[in-house]
Order: sequence, then structure tokens, then C-alpha cells
Amino acid sequence: TELSVSTKADAGESRTTDQLLGYVVAWILPFLACLLIIWLALSLTDFYYVHAWASAHFATIAEAFASHGIFGLHGAPIENFDPTTSQPDNYLHFPPFFFYALSLVVQAFPDSIRAMHLFMALVAIASACVMWLIASMFFKPRAAIVCGCAFLLMPATLRYGLLLLPANLSVLAVLVALLFMLRYLQGVDAGREKLLDLGLSAFAFFLACFTSWEPFLALPGLLLAYGFNRRPELLKAGFCWAMAAGAAGASTLAIFSLSDPEFFADLWSIFTYRLGLTKYLPLSTRIHPVEGHLETVDSLNAFSSSLHFFDAYIVRTQLFCGSLGIIGIFALFLTAARRRRANANDSF
Repeated sequence: TELSVSTKADAGESRTTDQLLGYVVAWILPFLACLLIIWLALSLTDFYYVHAWASAHFATIAEAFASHGIFGLHGAPIENFDPTTSQPDNYLHFPPFFFYALSLVVQAFPDSIRAMHLFMALVAIASACVMWLIASMFFKPRAAIVCGCAFLLMPATLRYGLLLLPANLSVLAVLVALLFMLRYLQGVDAGREKLLDLGLSAFAFFLACFTSWEPFLALPGLLLAYGFNRRPELLKAGFCWAMAAGAAGASTLAIFSLSDPEFFADLWSIFTYRLGLTKYLPLSTRIHPVEGHLETVDSLNAFSSSLHFFDAYIVRTQLFCGSLGIIGIFALFLTAARRRRANANDSF
């Protein structure tokens, strides 16, 4: 009898502990994670922190759009205050959608640095929510919530997530595109809802490519995924993403070329510089080095020696793939977990 009572008491304590843990994970952890991000954004009242020069730089571009309008500047970002003069300093290093979105914040809250950082906090929270939705398609609710909170609390988000960077908004768009693509791939009936998921996935990927260059790197990854899993739906999704990326790239090139007749010459200079083939020395107004990263390799020919090639490869891969790598690693673990669950003897 005593043993039975003790067993019931232990079972009751275990159930209470499990319920308490579930409550903490489901409600308290997400609340604290969101509260931390918002508090950090509210504390940023000026551009005086690590890499603040990048935030101030992009805020200047958004301020120009807010002052003159997107159509008034023909959609091309400029990086100088009034007066713009007859030859404004066009900024051609990133697609323009992020600056369009940030200019709306500047219009709603003029001269508010805190509002711009709060906008980036909302972007980070939205990315975490989409990460939670994706994880909930494969894992239990508690594990999915932890996945979303981990996105908010990881050092990369806490350090760079509130910076006014196009890559942060493009990560959100890529996650949304991935969510709708997974819904499309998991759909059973080939009806209107499945086609809607495919269309929304392609549109979200278009916005991602119209925001930053890094999402273009998802296309080779999608092709590689089709090499491992030759589903016709995956090939169709990859084709739609490729069409969306092409449309975003063509739109960006059209906007920039119409606003700056020397754009294509400058673009070729940037391309050869990023490959490490030449120094980046086009027009003086186009020189925008990445602080603390490219200074050590900007004078190196990547193919002059194996050591130079390795240095150039590491630095440029870090710059181009840093944000997207988070999504890639997450997708890799999801794929491995699914295959492991489907076939216990599969070492992959």
C-alpha cells in the first residue's frame, strides 16, 4: 500500500513538473525572448554602437526616399541628404526593396531612430514566428516553440538582428517562401489551395531577392535538394523560385540602369572585385568597403596563390552566406531528422 501511494505521488509530481515545463516553454520563454528584443530596440536611441555606421548609412537612404518619394527618385537609392544636386550619389550595392520599406517607417515616425530599430525588432520577431510555423510541421509544439525562441536568442540575432540591414528583411522573406513551399510540397490534393501556396512562395522569394542578393544562393541549394529527392513538385517549386529571382534581378537592373548610365560598368567592377580578380577602383562615389572584413584582402589576387585564394574564399563566403547559412543549417537538420525518422537504419 505504501509503495502504491508513493508511486502515485511520484507520478503526480512528474505530471506537475511536466505541466510547469510546458507552461514555461509555451508562454514564458517566447514572452521573455520578444520582450528582450523589444527592450534592446528601445534602448537604441542613436547610431552609436558596433556597426552603427551601416545603420546610419541605410537610414540616410531611407530618409531620402521619405523626403522625395520612391517615384520622385525613380526608385533608385541615393545616399546623400538634400540638396540632391543634378548628380545624386546613387547606391547600387543592394536591391532597393528594404529601403522602400524603411522609408515608410521614416515617413510615419520622422527622425525617430528608435522607431527604425523597433521595425527591425518586429522583423526579427516575425522571422522567429515563421521559424516556429516551419518547425511545427515536423516536430512537437514544444520543440517548435523552442526553435522559434532560439532564433531570437541566438547571438547572431542579438548582435546583428536590430541593425538596419537588408539581409535581415530578406531572411524573413526567405523563411516565408520556405514555409509556403513546404505547404505546397506536403499538399495532397492538386487544387487551388496548393497552387496558391506555390504562388505565395514564389512571390515571397521575389521580395527576398528584391531586398538583398543573398537569397539568390538558395537556388543552387534547391537544385541540390532535387538531386536527392526527385519529386516533380520540388522541380516545379525550384522553377518558380528561379522565375521569381529572375524577375527581381531584372527589376533591380532596370531601376539602377535607368537612374545611372554607368551602372553596368560599375557592376562589372564590383563583380570582378568580389571574385578577388581585381581591385575595386571604379568611381570614387561607389567605394563602400565593408568595415573590418575586406580591408585585409582587397589588394589580393585570389588566384595568385593557394593561401590568397583560401583567405578570399573564407571572407567572401562569410559576407555572402552568413545570414542564409542559418536557414541552410536549419533546413539540413530538418531533412536529416525526417529521413532518420522514416528509416532508422539510414545513417544520413
